[in-house]
Amino acid sequence: MLGPQSPRIPNESRARRAGATRRQFLRGAGGFSLGLPLLPSLLPSLLDAHAARAAAAAPKRRFVQMCTQHGAIWGTSMYPDAATLTDSMTYAGRTVKRGKLAPQTTASTAQLSPVLRGPSTMLTPALAVLAARALSALVDLEPRRRLTIGAGVVATIAVVTSLTVPSLRSIFAPSSSGLAGAGGSPGGREAGLWVDAHVPQGARLMTLGPSMSNILEYYSGRRADGLSVSANPLHRNPSYQPIPNPDAALRSGDYQYVVWDASSAKRSPTFAAHEMALIRRYHGQIVHTETAKFDSKAKQPVVVIYEVQP
Repeated sequence: MLGPQSPRIPNESRARRAGATRRQFLRGAGGFSLGLPLLPSLLPSLLDAHAARAAAAAPKRRFVQMCTQHGAIWGTSMYPDAATLTDSMTYAGRTVKRGKLAPQTTASTAQLSPVLRGPSTMLTPALAVLAARALSALVDLEPRRRLTIGAGVVATIAVVTSLTVPSLRSIFAPSSSGLAGAGGSPGGREAGLWVDAHVPQGARLMTLGPSMSNILEYYSGRRADGLSVSANPLHRNPSYQPIPNPDAALRSGDYQYVVWDASSAKRSPTFAAHEMALIRRYHGQIVHTETAKFDSKAKQPVVVIYEVQP
């Protein structure tokens, strides 16, 4: 027996129950469109989070520079004195001279040439490693005796011990001067990163010396030229770009920033005084300062960036 049949639903009502009407669609679309202007407000937080993850994953950039300072490209400054070249030989029709590296120690400085020099506590023990090899050879003397073996061991221990103290001091408390690389240009990397983040693209910087200009240009990508670079091509590194007339360059707006650094100022006080005169003349305003320990003194300004106006 068949049960009671459900009432028949008109086609129009069945269509409304089966799906949304045009009115309902328009009402939903209108409500959704009201929220569209608010969506961009969510983007900065998403972009910042993405940038933070990318910055954390990116390796830190490191700048290594080998330079010759103010005339050191000349052989008379770079190489040991010719008097030390005691041996000679003929090779391919040319006379080749050689000699032993014998550092001259004056006060606390050991010097091989006007450029190849450093504190005697750092340079001399390093050369003593060669002597340690010779001393340790005592152990292998034939015939082997207790005296020679003991002498070789004691001499080797003595040389290694003499290297320990200056080596540890150089690692944990590096000097701001002395051997190349021991001090570098303090604050240079940090200043370059600041320039990259705050100085507009296309801006140019005038630095005191070429070392700082190389560092800033490497880390920021902004053009930087050294004030102390000679305009004479015979007296400068060919990779450096001189500033023939710094006053005219600032007056015409070729450079928008002038950078002072303590390391270059110590080496070139005359150029440092000239740079400060230019900064005052063109109304330099300090926009950034890097501080660090320098020249055995407590924290002090080591890099100062000025914005100048023509």
